[in-house]
Amino acid sequence: MIVELWMVIIGVLSGAVMYSYYIPKWILKKDIRKNTTDENPGGYNAYSAHKGIGLVCILLDMLKGFIPVYLLVKIKGIETPWITLMVLAPILGHAFTPFLKGKGGKALSTAAGSMLGLTPASSLGILLVTMAIFFSFVLIIDPFASRVVGVMLVFNIVTMLFRLANLWLTIASWGITGILWYKQLQVRDPRRAVVYWWFSKNANNHYRELS
Repeated sequence: MIVELWMVIIGVLSGAVMYSYYIPKWILKKDIRKNTTDENPGGYNAYSAHKGIGLVCILLDMLKGFIPVYLLVKIKGIETPWITLMVLAPILGHAFTPFLKGKGGKALSTAAGSMLGLTPASSLGILLVTMAIFFSFVLIIDPFASRVVGVMLVFNIVTMLFRLANLWLTIASWGITGILWYKQLQVRDPRRAVVYWWFSKNANNHYRELS
């Protein structure tokens, strides 16, 4: 129990290190939260400030979720109740980092990293990333806040219907949904959610926003 508890604490602290905020601040001398619509200290705004640096930051945000979860799975497997806390720990650390007075990022990259950390014991992380790509480039959900919530809801429904996750991972995935939903609600995007195929007229504006 002591080992697992320490690993959860390490997971929270790992998530709390805001690479996407500190690296641009050190290298570019720029606070990526300023002059943005969401004031988010995360990977997207780091990418907007500098694409190369932003990609490095996104990778680090994923790794800080991946590594702690991967290590716990290696030691304890995925049948332990501790896997719920371990999956959520880096995400909570990122979303509510004490290093920025609780005003952390949206935790999307860290959530993906945490779920990928279950590999190879579970393919849930790969499924989640695949769904995120599908709903971003094939059957597109806009705006982004709606996409995040939509992906997580579909993911949870699929995993429950096909019994792809045990009880502890199911609780973790719904916990992730709650955290991401809460963080996206803070954006307060006034646009209504729309769903369209990649070949539709709406897709042109979507890809322009991504470029």
